Amino acid sequence: VFDDPLQYVGFLHSRLFRANRLVVDTGLHAKGWSREQAIAYFLDNSPMSEADATAEVDRYMAWPGQALAYMTGALEIERLRERAGRELGERFDLREFHDEVLGDGIIPLPVLQTKIDRWIEARRVADGNWPVIMQYRAGVHSGLFVYADSNTTPSAARRSIVGATAGPP
Repeated sequence: VFDDPLQYVGFLHSRLFRANRLVVDTGLHAKGWSREQAIAYFLDNSPMSEADATAEVDRYMAWPGQALAYMTGALEIERLRERAGRELGERFDLREFHDEVLGDGIIPLPVLQTKIDRWIEARRVADGNWPVIMQYRAGVHSGLFVYADSNTTPSAARRSIVGATAGPP
C-alpha cells in the first residue's frame, strides 16, 4: 500500500492524531477535563505544536462529539468498502465506490449502508444476464432498477420505468 517509509510514517501520524482526538473529545465532554488538561494531553501524546493543540481543543469544546462522529463515519465507510471489495472481488472499482459514497452528499449512515447494499447488488446483476440499464432515483430511498436484455435500448428502458421491478424478472 505504501511506496516508501515516509508514507507509512504519515499514515501512522494520521492514526495517532485521530486517536488523540477521540481521547480529548471524550475527556472534555464525558470526563470533565479542563481546557488546559486537554491541551496538555495533545502535547504529551503527539508532535503537535501548542498553537495547533490549542486550536484543536477549542474546536472540540465548541463542537462536542465531532471527533467521535467523524471516526464512527470513517469506520463505517471502511467497513462498507471492505465488504464491497470482498463481495465483488475483481469487479470492485474503488473510484466507483467513492463516487457512490460521496454522490448524495451528507446522509445518515443507515441510508449509506442501504445505498451501498443496492450498489453491490446492481454490480452483481450487471454481470449476469440482466444488466442494469439505469437506476431511477426520486429520492434517497428509491432504488428501482430497470432490467433489460442486450436488445433493449436505454430510451426503451427509460420508457418502461413505470413497470420497473426491485429485482430481475
